[in-house]
Amino acid sequence: MAKEDTFRAINDLVRLSMELSKKSKLSKDHLRKRDLDILHFIYSGKDHQTSMSQLAKELDITPASTSQIIDGYVKKGWVNRVRGEQDRRTVLLEIPKETENLILNQCKRNKEEMYAFLDKIGEEDCKALERIVKVLQEELSKKGDSHVEII
Repeated sequence: MAKEDTFRAINDLVRLSMELSKKSKLSKDHLRKRDLDILHFIYSGKDHQTSMSQLAKELDITPASTSQIIDGYVKKGWVNRVRGEQDRRTVLLEIPKETENLILNQCKRNKEEMYAFLDKIGEEDCKALERIVKVLQEELSKKGDSHVEII
């Protein structure tokens, strides 16, 4: 496969991933990838909490934009804002038990869907894909980049 063909295949993969994410319906039992990533970041914090500034840094967006996202999550009941125990001025984001279950169930479904896909492509192609992803991750870490823009 020529470099141009590989480049097109990577672009197609990125577009497919974005398309699948767009088609995900926001409902009580399904989260879009970005929502799941944000909620999982909060959930991964100590006591399933994180600060707005930590989340803004993770998302690489302004605190105001982060606040808009979290406002929507609060309205949906996915996140609670709580005061810090040591510093009452600090506002922490906390994952309620229902959202914890939603996150864990969604992660389980995603894993099952991915395993079904991987079963279709076979062990040899899985190993090749794993090797390719590792090379890409190494190259990105050398550049200090966590984002890839493909045009």
